[in-house]
Amino acid sequence: LFKSSDLDAGRVLKNLSFDVLAPPLADAIIGEIFPRDVPVSQSTSFTYALRTVAQSDGLLGFDTVEISTAGQVESIDKIEMRDSSGQVIAERAFSGLDDSSIEDGFQIVSVSPASFSVRLPPVTEDNIVILLRFQTGVLTYSTNFTGSVQLSTEPGASQAIISGDAVSLGAGDEADLSGTTVLSPSVLEKTQLLDQILIEPNIFSPNGDGANDVMGMRYNLLSLSIVRPVAIGVYDLSGRQIRVIHDGPEANGQYTDKTWDGRNEHGQLVPPGLYVVHIRVKGDAKVEEKAHIVGVAY
Repeated sequence: LFKSSDLDAGRVLKNLSFDVLAPPLADAIIGEIFPRDVPVSQSTSFTYALRTVAQSDGLLGFDTVEISTAGQVESIDKIEMRDSSGQVIAERAFSGLDDSSIEDGFQIVSVSPASFSVRLPPVTEDNIVILLRFQTGVLTYSTNFTGSVQLSTEPGASQAIISGDAVSLGAGDEADLSGTTVLSPSVLEKTQLLDQILIEPNIFSPNGDGANDVMGMRYNLLSLSIVRPVAIGVYDLSGRQIRVIHDGPEANGQYTDKTWDGRNEHGQLVPPGLYVVHIRVKGDAKVEEKAHIVGVAY
């Protein structure tokens, strides 16, 4: 907002205001995630632990937790609440991401490519531990799973989760290393930009009968510090370009939005046969390219 390469450009800030919730939801919410050292671009089961600090009078409490993620989570498996003695006081397992039912105060509220949020019974007491178990992958060397708590009866009210030592999460969870950041050193060893490329069906029939009419494509982009150019095209076996599927900037993430309907640049169905789907990523210091064969049949 305040940056410009034009030396004659200027910015004026005329007003600045803040909305402050008083009293707050809690004195503090301490959070950590485990494990914190995982392979890149692989599905991993994580536990995100929260611990309440609520010793002041008049605190509002909270009933919603939102966690930021590197991509859409694959599953939200279970939420567990424990009291100050460590006893389980409430819990729920979920059958899938589309399970939005409310049961004992627990509910999956939303799931997006960048975050998820869950509802739980109101939390007002001190030293309550909440364990969120979910599965997802990380796509870069360092991923910070930041989060916040909210109160559904106070729209817009949100309090950030403080990274720290919430609770012991088992062997390997060292207190002085606890926090909300997950590292993936393997991405530095592989220096790869593309991973988990999947084309399905690899033989499709775009004849309009509603069965396998469109080819779908998914892939992960890794280790990009900023958005970088990504080009995806379809070629015949002689190397002639048939169709551009995508040509533009993309960031680290999981992509499932690319398709091919079996038509060329002129909107005409291509002849049956084998074609090459080529993806090219221009990274910060290298270019990576992958090619996959796909068949068209009628």
